[in-house]
Amino acid sequence: FQNSPAARDLSEDLPSPHWAGTSSLDLELSIPLDPRPNQVRGRVRFLDNDLTLPAWNLALGRLRGEARFTESGLEAKDLRAALRGEPVRLDLNLAGREGRRELRTRLRGRLGMQTLLGGPAAALEPYLSGKSYWDILLTLPTGRRDRLDTAPVFALEMNSDLRGMAVRLPEPLGKPADATRPLKMTMQSREHNALELTLDYGAETQAALALSGWPDDPQLARGELRINAGAAIVPETPG
Repeated sequence: FQNSPAARDLSEDLPSPHWAGTSSLDLELSIPLDPRPNQVRGRVRFLDNDLTLPAWNLALGRLRGEARFTESGLEAKDLRAALRGEPVRLDLNLAGREGRRELRTRLRGRLGMQTLLGGPAAALEPYLSGKSYWDILLTLPTGRRDRLDTAPVFALEMNSDLRGMAVRLPEPLGKPADATRPLKMTMQSREHNALELTLDYGAETQAALALSGWPDDPQLARGELRINAGAAIVPETPG
């Protein structure tokens, strides 16, 4: 992957991945004797691999499954892995037209806050407990160094019905573990080490937050919370 077109396009945004473990490779290479471009087609079988992204403090273990690639594309469906010890499933897809492709990674599993957030989850322990099913989509635009637009370095969307997770907050925010309440969180990178996060919790609660210091020491810079008061908007000034 590190030598693929996707990796070259993502080189400025995808933090240096570290791979370990055993895999197998099937490769077909076509080199025409005329001006036509070379063609590559292959597949990689992950037999029990580990993938670490040190800059994001993220590690996947026991990765198993198959990824297919060409000179311009990448796809993998239903990969099995462990995120901080919990089983998850992964899909990968390099989608879009040339110069505007996106690497989309979808992760699914029954997870708790410690698995989702790592160390920062400790601050939520008094308020959240248990595990619920999550559907998470990470989108990384490729080729940003060749474009003049302001596409985010990444976009992250997280969805859960929170069944199995207790929320120990005052009404109307609290709920028992056996109740469902839809939660949608979206996160987009902005300038260096800055993130914008929006949250929709049930039908009545919305929040919009700006964070600094990501990923090493996330801090709330400014934000707005609304309950039964319409859409939240990130304030222009701190607070």
